[in-house]
Amino acid sequence: MTINKKFLSIDINAAKKIVQHRDFQSTEYDKGAALSLFLQDGTEYKDNELHSEELSSEGLLIRTKTFDKSKTLIFDLATFEGFRECNERDSLVLFQKLCRLAIKLWENLKLTSSENNIDSKYVVLSPFSFKTGYFKAAIDKRPDEKRQDRRGGNHFLVFKSGYDQFDLKSSTNTNLRKCLDTYTQVNTTVEPTVEEDSNGIDILKLDKLKTEVSEFIGFDGIKGHLTSAQKKFIYSPSNGPARLEGAAGTGKTLTLILRCIQTLKIAKEKNENKKILFITHSTETKKNIESIFHANSGGEFFSTNSLEEKYHVKISTLQEWCIELLGNKIAETEYLDKDARDSKETQLLYLYDIVEDFKKTDLESFSKMISPELASYLKAEESWTIAELLQTEISTYIKGRAGENLERYKKIERSKYVMPITTDEDYDCIYSLYNEYQSQLEAIGQFDSDDIVLTAIGELETPIWRRRRAIDGFESIFVDETHLFNINELCLFHFLTKPTCSTNMIFTIDRSQAIGDSTLSKYDVRSALNILENEVIEDEDLNTVFRSSPDILNFASHILSSGASLFTSFENPLLNAVGSFTMAEENKCIKPTIKKYLNDQQLIEQSFEEVVSISSQLNCTRSKVAIIPTTDSLCKKIEEYAESNNKAFEIIKHRGDTEKVKKAGKGGKFLISGIDYVGGLEFDAVVIVGADKGRVPPTNSDAKGESKHYITYATYNRLYVAITRAKYAITVTYTGSRGLSEILHKAIENKVLDLDTSSATS
Repeated sequence: MTINKKFLSIDINAAKKIVQHRDFQSTEYDKGAALSLFLQDGTEYKDNELHSEELSSEGLLIRTKTFDKSKTLIFDLATFEGFRECNERDSLVLFQKLCRLAIKLWENLKLTSSENNIDSKYVVLSPFSFKTGYFKAAIDKRPDEKRQDRRGGNHFLVFKSGYDQFDLKSSTNTNLRKCLDTYTQVNTTVEPTVEEDSNGIDILKLDKLKTEVSEFIGFDGIKGHLTSAQKKFIYSPSNGPARLEGAAGTGKTLTLILRCIQTLKIAKEKNENKKILFITHSTETKKNIESIFHANSGGEFFSTNSLEEKYHVKISTLQEWCIELLGNKIAETEYLDKDARDSKETQLLYLYDIVEDFKKTDLESFSKMISPELASYLKAEESWTIAELLQTEISTYIKGRAGENLERYKKIERSKYVMPITTDEDYDCIYSLYNEYQSQLEAIGQFDSDDIVLTAIGELETPIWRRRRAIDGFESIFVDETHLFNINELCLFHFLTKPTCSTNMIFTIDRSQAIGDSTLSKYDVRSALNILENEVIEDEDLNTVFRSSPDILNFASHILSSGASLFTSFENPLLNAVGSFTMAEENKCIKPTIKKYLNDQQLIEQSFEEVVSISSQLNCTRSKVAIIPTTDSLCKKIEEYAESNNKAFEIIKHRGDTEKVKKAGKGGKFLISGIDYVGGLEFDAVVIVGADKGRVPPTNSDAKGESKHYITYATYNRLYVAITRAKYAITVTYTGSRGLSEILHKAIENKVLDLDTSSATS
């Protein structure tokens, strides 16, 4: 704290108010920002019930209308320097955690792993659980003990803080006594200044009931729950490029939708032309986005394809839009699948068969010509892994950047996390696999998603479209989850706007969710969207995580930080994140746990028992606890087990399939999801099944070079996405026969995951 004060005091009533209300959890809320400013420089704080006041000339008090002078938390600012050492965001987190700790001590509640009782007198708090460094703060539970016993008070003293080791010896009691002596001058009750509506209802008390915030409460209703960063983004004019970044659970999609609705509302008020294209990745996410639009008064702006519409939004997947553009040039039977995600999975199946046949018939002869690195890779690696990298090779390099031209393909600069291709013969070998794939598509008369997108780009690069673009183009394009699109798909967007609006691209991104896509950098995204390097881009970071508990964020951050230490392009969006859980929500949480079972059979059986156990602890339905196997083969085994044992269940096989989630909820069923399909969904808890060696990452011990990097990279992505689906609890399971994946060792060593080996029975 930079103010010239010797002590700061807060009573139990004010502490409870601060920890119970979401508006105080983050500096991205106005109240949180104002409270942080008070902690940093003493700026007066005042709202309907909470306010600051001076305690003589040497101290400050934070209180509500009712002051309890028997239970206060006192900061000795002569020895505690936490608010000077921390920035505004961290100062608020530190203050929050100290208030929560004090409440637990007053009410004899259980402490967490970050709150350590040193002895009967001291507690040391580690407030920044998912940040680097070892910042700590110390509380004296019985300062000036004999004097407190005589006067009957129950006061705690915060007296030390810092990154270095410090002596746990309480400061002198001078400032403590000065603070306590001023309490005789404080009015225990002051007149409230509570705003009332026309019915005389206490608005602040209504806010106390708002512990769960849904995107379906309506455009006006949700305004009170938005952070300042969200508000800034939503109410900005969409007249240029804008990027919204944030970790999973920060509300990126909702914020993007609300900005789109706000843009259309302004256009309606001004009677201006505003045609918007809102692009999402899959059919399932499109359905969910449409539902959120309807719930927030955005349905009135849906396009009806009328030429007279002045302001409207068209919500579409990119592939749907391309198919519509191509019209009768492509029939429904000619594309692999209408859904882009399913189309890419079908493409992967074709490539797997091609790789399998190649290994059996042609690899031996090619090995005499290609480089030893590529030959070794193709021989040692699993066919499925090769097919995944071959899919990237075909989409990004052969079809996208090389235009299916072999000579151009050989000259393209490549990422280091793709196939080990170094010689002309290596390129010839991979191109022969591409030719086989293309021959199969031609034989069955079908086109993959890249064919459709690239053909659409061809249709747009014509004199006809360039002339029509001024009329038929869009004023703005909103793109959700750009990290899920490949470079070909991103390159199409800038053709769709009107010439005068060419950079009006508003998009969300979290590259840590892009499964294995290490080739797509921020520069690549900017370049693909045709945003010039010197052009200013509106850039907003969302750091307040709404979905997950502090312990789950801590777990996810350990996974990302481990990945970041291995890959230079791996990003950790949780570095600046803060949680938004109130103390009541934190009390409901269960610390992430890892359990060991003897073998796969027990692993599968117990996954359902774990769902029953967690749902009982959280008092929620089974469908609120998702079972997420780490591999496709394990997912199939779990599905077969559920069927053979007559367990009612739904299984998610499409990314963001909210319909399956709803069906499971209505029937009280178990919910199973492949690890690649849980993105965009959220649950009260998840059970991640099969965190074993050989599954996480799914690679053989003899996997080579780039292949191993790619698979490991993708594994960190998948785990991060799966972990951040959970709100209150996570259980991770593995088998003793395989052993625990090394990826999780750091989380266990740092006590982020509780290791429970008692679950393995004979």
